[in-house]
Amino acid sequence: MIEQSTINPIQPEQRTLELDVIRGFAIFGILIVNMQFFSSAYVYLLRNRITLWPDEGDKLAKLLIDLFAAGKFYTMFSFLFGIGMMIFLERARQKGKRGLRLFLRRVTILLFFGILHAFFIWSGDILFEYAVLAFLLVLFERARPWFVLLSSCFFLLLRPVLTYFDAYQKITIPLYKASGLGTQLFDPSGLLEQANYVFSSGSYGEQIVQRLTDFVYQYGTFWALFPIVFAMFLLGVYVAKKRIFHDVASNMRLIRSVWIGSLIVALLSYSIKAELYTTNLHSFRYLYGQWIISLFDPALCLFYVTSLLQLLQIQSVRVKLAPLAAVGRMAISNYLASSLICTTIFYSYGFGLFNKVGPAKGLLLACLIYPLLMVGSIVWLRYFRYGPVEWLWRSLTYGELQPMRLERPHQTNS
Repeated sequence: MIEQSTINPIQPEQRTLELDVIRGFAIFGILIVNMQFFSSAYVYLLRNRITLWPDEGDKLAKLLIDLFAAGKFYTMFSFLFGIGMMIFLERARQKGKRGLRLFLRRVTILLFFGILHAFFIWSGDILFEYAVLAFLLVLFERARPWFVLLSSCFFLLLRPVLTYFDAYQKITIPLYKASGLGTQLFDPSGLLEQANYVFSSGSYGEQIVQRLTDFVYQYGTFWALFPIVFAMFLLGVYVAKKRIFHDVASNMRLIRSVWIGSLIVALLSYSIKAELYTTNLHSFRYLYGQWIISLFDPALCLFYVTSLLQLLQIQSVRVKLAPLAAVGRMAISNYLASSLICTTIFYSYGFGLFNKVGPAKGLLLACLIYPLLMVGSIVWLRYFRYGPVEWLWRSLTYGELQPMRLERPHQTNS
């Protein structure tokens, strides 16, 4: 059948450099932010309001990470994920009904990747959440761009409303009770003590059990990120529908407008934070302020994206940023490789540095690991079409082994 023979994954020569560079940049930012989660039981430290690193250098590093990185790169990755999934879905839809099945199979495989990552490597996985929400993208595949953009704005502003009405607490408590973990999830100090012991001294088997607890706990609280993740998904769908990345030069006026506007919104959002501390938590003024504050991370994310798009139009800068594209082409492989490297560094089965590396050293460590990922990606892509996980994902999606090695042109003796 023609349908069977014409549905193929995107080949390396069909990829967009801008998308891959931004994706590679996002992997770096995610590594910086995740370092504090790798090196300690950071989620439980936050819940217990404990700071392990009071030194001025660590305070400064933490401030810089929170201000310029935290919340900006998972939103960027979500935005790019929405673009990539939409490109796949549109391309598959053009081939007939089998295209939708391919998309759903692709997302289901990603779901299993996320589960394996969360239980066997690191519980702070984001792939599971992406996969769950990706199923909903099908509903927007044929929607008009204006409706997709409006829906993105709706979900972006939904989180403060849910917080205002205590919706997260009302849902999280029943989830914890239904999990079978009992009162354990309502004991932050006990969770912190247990996690500290297991990851600094426990066996790998004990850590798998601990990751199950962490996964349930985190998705009882982190599901609050779902609205903003899905909002960025939809923004990526909108950009894909408008084909902005297909011809960046022709859309430069729009890109510059977003660049200026996103910076203004980010500055306005950040400036209003101090005022909210004196506002009644259940007043409409507080809700209004939360709406503005909720725009800070997505706005700064868009500022980064549009800054890179403009820089990539300068040929000399484009050449210097091109190595980031290798990381971006192997984004999921590098994301998982980061988890393998960092858990080996910090957990007991590796170098055992859990709770021994503060934000300043963690930032330095991220800056040392990322070049290794970059060099590894560049070398790998000299010989192979895809990253190892990307190849496996494609092969499982299409139900057959995809060509892996690059074909080298035959050299003839003159």
